[in-house]
Amino acid sequence: MKPFAARELLARVRTRIELTQVRSELHAHEAARHTAAATEKQWRLFDTALSHSPDHAYIFDRDFRFLYANRAVLSLWCKSEDQWVGRTLAELGFPEEMVATLNNHLLQTMTSGEQVRSEITVLDTEGDERHFEYIYTPVFDGEGRVQAVAGASRDITERKRSEENERRREVQLFQSARLESLGVLAGGIAHDFNNLLTGMLGNASLLKEQLTGKEGACASQIVMAAERAAGLTGQLLAFAGKGAFEIEIFDLNETIRENLSLLSSSISRNVTVSLMLDERPRPIEGDRSQIQQVVMNFLINASDAIGDRTGSSPGDADARAGPYVVLEVEDDGPGMTPQVLGKIFDPFFTTKFTGRGLGLAAVRGIIKGHAGEIEVKSTSGVGTCFRVLLPEAKAAIAAEPKATVEVETRAGGAGRTVVIADDEEAVRCLLAMVLRREGFVVMEASDGSEAVNLVRDHPDVEAVLLDLTMPVMTGEQAIPLLKAIRPDISIVLSSGFGEIEMVRRIAGLGVAGFLQKPYSMQKVIAKLEASLKPLAALGAG
Repeated sequence: MKPFAARELLARVRTRIELTQVRSELHAHEAARHTAAATEKQWRLFDTALSHSPDHAYIFDRDFRFLYANRAVLSLWCKSEDQWVGRTLAELGFPEEMVATLNNHLLQTMTSGEQVRSEITVLDTEGDERHFEYIYTPVFDGEGRVQAVAGASRDITERKRSEENERRREVQLFQSARLESLGVLAGGIAHDFNNLLTGMLGNASLLKEQLTGKEGACASQIVMAAERAAGLTGQLLAFAGKGAFEIEIFDLNETIRENLSLLSSSISRNVTVSLMLDERPRPIEGDRSQIQQVVMNFLINASDAIGDRTGSSPGDADARAGPYVVLEVEDDGPGMTPQVLGKIFDPFFTTKFTGRGLGLAAVRGIIKGHAGEIEVKSTSGVGTCFRVLLPEAKAAIAAEPKATVEVETRAGGAGRTVVIADDEEAVRCLLAMVLRREGFVVMEASDGSEAVNLVRDHPDVEAVLLDLTMPVMTGEQAIPLLKAIRPDISIVLSSGFGEIEMVRRIAGLGVAGFLQKPYSMQKVIAKLEASLKPLAALGAG
């Protein structure tokens, strides 16, 4: 081959090689361009999907800097992508304690190569407390090393609030059920004990009248002891919400003013009491002395709680549907811990060095007996607020009765027949002896069924002294049967429970009177005579 021809061939080969290299580079560039476009498309699809998720998604590099954050994250913290990406949690201004916790979990994910799950509580940009659960997942490179950490968080604030509300509701239900059980137990004990006290107090009173000297003094001591025991059972009934009440309609505002005047000497001089009462009268229906006891308890407790502190704290009363009168007593004392707050209505619980008794347990019972509600809000170091809701009376406050001179017309007991129905033999024997001494003709029954039979068989029976709780047939069951036999018969009901409880249970049954056990024999005679028509009226009829 000629030299010229050889050189021409070599040039052509080189040209072909260069063209081949150019084509290869063009193909590689085109492939890279397609790959980049595909990657960009995938990234946009990934970002679009995550940005429309309500959960928070983000990626950290190995220096704990954000590589990515979806729209939910940026919106929550009011940041743009430029402000967020490339910065650490500390550089974004998060609290040190939060940064330390999250960075520790990031490091744990990177070093272990395993997922980490946890929860955290933070304050958002509005200063509201938010709860989040989050998971950190390691992202590995081609050689199996962790090159980044992908994170996902979910706002569980509402779930936490619901769980907390449910927990509080369960605690309240448990406390309510526990106190209800204690109330039933206390009411039952008080009721049975009142039956025993009726016989003890009645017989002791008779002995006191008949004896003199040392024997009479001993009988007086028995009477005093029985009366003190009756007072204790009264507290137990108040705790159970079944206390003995004398019902009237009165102005709660006036009752509060009266109590404040009476308690001024008992309240510390370092304590200032401010009254904010409605200008209009606020009538309620109930026992004035029991409500006075409630107000007195609140005021003394508030005074003791404040001690040497002065000042005031605003109330946080909120309206509640229904015709209620609201009483609030608030102090700026040290408040109560959750542990103390959970026990304040327990019988005989106290945080004071002195003082024993039912205290707030009895107060709760009184409010319950008046068909009301009591709420307590207390914060340790801030103060306590007791809030009582009592049904507002529909009728107007009764005017003070004018002094009049009346001539008493007694029914008299001579020859008039009554039935005593009580399952306590000691009570029956005592009542029969006293009433016979007053001239009554007495028949005895140990249960409601026997009382019904006696009235059916003896048309001359004018009245029945009927115990509420008896075996076989209760007094409550016997009332309609007695009225069916003799619509005009006079029935006086007795019970160890309180009057309000009985009025609700026997409303409309035509009972002429009620006797709260333990009672004196004088009360029995007066109540029985008041329920009978005078002899003169019977003669006129």
